Amino acid sequence: MIFLYSGCTRMRALHTLHACVQIRLPLRPRATFLTIARKHALGQEFKSGIRNVYSNGTAAQESPKRAMNLRIFRRMYKKKEPIAVITAYDYPSAKFASNAGADLILVGDSMGMVVHGNSNTISVTMDDMIRHCKAVRKGANGPLVVADMPFGSFVTPSDAAANACRILKESGVDLVKLEGGKRVAEHVKLVTNTGIPVIGHIGLLPQTSTQLGGFCAQGKTAKTALSLLEDAQSLADAGCIAIVLECVPDEIARIVTENVSIPTIGIGAGSGTSGQVLVLHDVLGMYDRAPRFSHVFAPAGNVMEQGISAYVSAVKQRNFPTSKHTVYMKDKERDQLLAALEDRHDYKKTCFEHGATVSESATKEFLPNGVQHVCVIGGGAIGSLLTAKLANNEQGVKVTMLSSWEAHRNRIVEDGLVLQKLDGNTTLTKSINVAASPDNLVSEHGQVDLAIIATKGTHTEKAAAYSKQILRDGGCVLTVQNGINTPIIEKVLDGQYQTLPSILTHGAKILQAGQVAHTGEGCLFLGLNNEHLSEDAESITELFTSAGLPCQMVKGETQVTNMIWRKLLVNAVVNPLTAIFAVKNGDLLRNTQFVPLMEAVINESLAVAAAKGIVPILGEGDIREAAMSEVRSVLETTAANTSSMLSDVQRSQETEIACITGYLVHEGARLHVPTPILSFLTDAVAAMNPPHDRSIKFSQISSIQEMQDTAKSMSMERKTIGCVPTMGGIHEGHLDLVRAARKYTDVVVATVFLNKKQFAAHEDLDKYPQSLERDITLLRNAGADIVFTPSSDEMYPPQFRTNVELEGIDDLSEGKSRPGFFKGVATVVSKLFNIVRPDIAFFGQKDALQCIVIKNLVQDMSYPLKVHICPTAREPDGLAMSTRNKRLSEQQRSMAPVFYRTLHNVSDKHRQQGLTVTQIKELVREQLTAVPGIRTLDYVSIANPCTGEEIHDSEPIMEGAILSAAISLVGEAADGGPPVRLLDNIVL
Repeated sequence: MIFLYSGCTRMRALHTLHACVQIRLPLRPRATFLTIARKHALGQEFKSGIRNVYSNGTAAQESPKRAMNLRIFRRMYKKKEPIAVITAYDYPSAKFASNAGADLILVGDSMGMVVHGNSNTISVTMDDMIRHCKAVRKGANGPLVVADMPFGSFVTPSDAAANACRILKESGVDLVKLEGGKRVAEHVKLVTNTGIPVIGHIGLLPQTSTQLGGFCAQGKTAKTALSLLEDAQSLADAGCIAIVLECVPDEIARIVTENVSIPTIGIGAGSGTSGQVLVLHDVLGMYDRAPRFSHVFAPAGNVMEQGISAYVSAVKQRNFPTSKHTVYMKDKERDQLLAALEDRHDYKKTCFEHGATVSESATKEFLPNGVQHVCVIGGGAIGSLLTAKLANNEQGVKVTMLSSWEAHRNRIVEDGLVLQKLDGNTTLTKSINVAASPDNLVSEHGQVDLAIIATKGTHTEKAAAYSKQILRDGGCVLTVQNGINTPIIEKVLDGQYQTLPSILTHGAKILQAGQVAHTGEGCLFLGLNNEHLSEDAESITELFTSAGLPCQMVKGETQVTNMIWRKLLVNAVVNPLTAIFAVKNGDLLRNTQFVPLMEAVINESLAVAAAKGIVPILGEGDIREAAMSEVRSVLETTAANTSSMLSDVQRSQETEIACITGYLVHEGARLHVPTPILSFLTDAVAAMNPPHDRSIKFSQISSIQEMQDTAKSMSMERKTIGCVPTMGGIHEGHLDLVRAARKYTDVVVATVFLNKKQFAAHEDLDKYPQSLERDITLLRNAGADIVFTPSSDEMYPPQFRTNVELEGIDDLSEGKSRPGFFKGVATVVSKLFNIVRPDIAFFGQKDALQCIVIKNLVQDMSYPLKVHICPTAREPDGLAMSTRNKRLSEQQRSMAPVFYRTLHNVSDKHRQQGLTVTQIKELVREQLTAVPGIRTLDYVSIANPCTGEEIHDSEPIMEGAILSAAISLVGEAADGGPPVRLLDNIVL
């Protein structure tokens, strides 16, 4: 089956990138995308399309990349673009050279030395050359292929023409190369006149090296150098399209290059030629008599020797083959065979029982004692969800988490693992073991029967090695990762344990250390390549089912492969697109501009699958339409979800792009399937989270002077500084600000200062939740380089008398409810800006009027910095994250989400019906005051997003207007302090 990726589809995909304009991607990713577009051979129209995304233009016409031809070759010469030539002698080496980007492949008569092992090249025959050229031609996909005319094949001009024709006709090469200068000019003319392009070769001529005094440099005297120049000119005049200059001084090579009108290809001729050629075996360190001018770019010879040595050792020690390299009879057929041979006297039972045919691992019983101890490897969202669920199984199975996240482990040990369920209720599980390393796990908790790998795909090999260390005999590994990771695991396990590829469709999110939220219901699809294991695997399905995780078996190799590729196909579409465009899953459906890009990803993915001999079973009819239908179905059921890749990008964490689209790109390159869109998406996502500058050592600073000196030093080093001001009580909303700062600045400074000027006498200053040690740990783990923790006495010494007054702010919504609050905000922020000297300051949208005040402060006072506002961070049930949420009683916490739901519902109604200011306010008041648990509604405001001033009923509601409100809840706070006050907002 062949999938054609049409230019029309490709162009439609390019237009999709215009969605970036509406999404307002930050400046740094825009520039990065342009760089990536230049890197990939996507055609000029793709580069133009990317550019036009940000200029609101239209994509240029398609100009796909073409295979090398003489017109392109000459254009490269005119543009002085270096020409890369390498030798190859068989199909694999030609394939590698093509994939590596070589412009020309020379099937050189050097094969006589580096392949055949002779001391010179003259033994190579025409039959040898044609045989090797045929193999190279099959592997060369793109470069021009050049055949060396063997010694004795061009004694006369007519011999040259006849043999050149034979080589081209029988092997399919594009050009021929002849050794010699003026003496072969007539030969070149005749061959060229027959329509065959010729490359000349002067300097050291290996075929006649004996006449030249051996393999030594030529043209070292003025006389011989002039002779070389004459040879070059004669060949150019005779019609050569290029000339090889071998082993000549740099000076004469440059003179020849400047004085002939065709490209020169140097080998041992310095750097002044139009291009270079080297022998493949010299480049890879595979020839023990390489010339002095060659260079080993990769020691493949050593690698080959190591590989063969490992193979020989494995055979000698009977470690190869293992069960995964072996075919076995079904038990029934084997028993019949043994029965048939029972009476034969020449049959020896020991041949079967003790022979090397059946490996030890193949005879091991699978889960002989069922599942008694499970280890979940990985403390991320999915790993924590599985741990929390499995720990509450009804079978008494022991559950251990193996994770490197120290804060997470400590919180589980101290308080247990909190699971926020889909209905918003929480459960606390304390019967969970944790371990930091495999040795620690085995020594303290014993070996396990089932290892569940729930790490990112990039950590698969390490997780598989951990599994091997902790599993007891007969144990197995189950992977719930994204991407194609089972082959990596099987390679590490080396046939010692069974591997069960699985697909988990549940959604989860880490709230903070020790807390995980279940965000989406799903199922575990357990893959059994070997259907005979189904009875033994029932203990796994029973375990998951008893833990509230529905499980289904998928039996048979074909069905398992289909299951994995269906998931891969969906991931390839959803993950990178949502991550790059910063949208929820459902937005890919709602915005029709994404459709062509989704179709392009599907087409390329299916083409790779087809090249691997895989045709995913997606339904009846056209497979591409069925694939699109599958993607739509997933997007519809997960419309409100944030993809794991988008979450990783937002948190500046490593993504799994290399295991999803990166895998498809790798396989496409291996199988010669073009994947331009997948390649672009892969590199674009990878570029969105640049690596952290590890040269900056984390520090906590309490002194204002030390912080100022540090900031000055960073500025002198031309490092940009991002500042995240906080009052402590760090939660995920604060950490999101740190991650945003990590993405856009070189140095991240988080400040922790409980500003007393923001609290009135009756407010909760004394009850404000704080734990400095915990806050510093969380900020550091999120990516802060410096945590600035000044004392109140240092910030506001006894003689402090300066405050920042804000005209009219106390007449606006939140300002009217809390007189003097914004004066305190402006004062402390001004001090922090002067101390930290940031290039960008990061704040959350939750405190909408505060964001407006700070932006106006920066503008009015001419602070040399930018203010970056990040979206409000919310709990899974919609409640805006706030430090004060910790003060809510259990009853108050259960009713708090109605606040955001009300604002969201009224906003939706306004979008549909176009309500007036009065109608919106009345609707909010009506709905909130009807909630029994709300004590007071302080205000409802619809404000100008630039000034914070109220929009009156007679005025139109501008796009971006802020609907905000503040409430207090019935009942005492959990800490017995003043009533908890909540504020929230939504952008209309």
